[in-house]
Amino acid sequence: MKIILNRDYGAFSLSLEQANLLGFDWVNESNKDNLPGINYDELRTNPLLISSVEAGDKGGNFAALEVFTIPDDSFYLVKEFDGLEFLFYSASPIKMI
Repeated sequence: MKIILNRDYGAFSLSLEQANLLGFDWVNESNKDNLPGINYDELRTNPLLISSVEAGDKGGNFAALEVFTIPDDSFYLVKEFDGLEFLFYSASPIKMI
């Protein structure tokens, strides 16, 4: 399974090309890092976005998107600190304490 993470401080965000590729309505330059109605957690495993990132498009202004591969059917959890994201995965459900 492939999953996208933001690997720098900033935010998981899309480039103009990625937003257009996924069919999002890009209104103007000022809202590109916060497009309404986008669930970025659902986009992490989107095949079109994964292909875009693998082809070199690293996302919006404050993003450094990167694709990681984890075992299929893994349970995963993404945590972030100031936009920098960390991935935890397991063969069994992850329980938060």
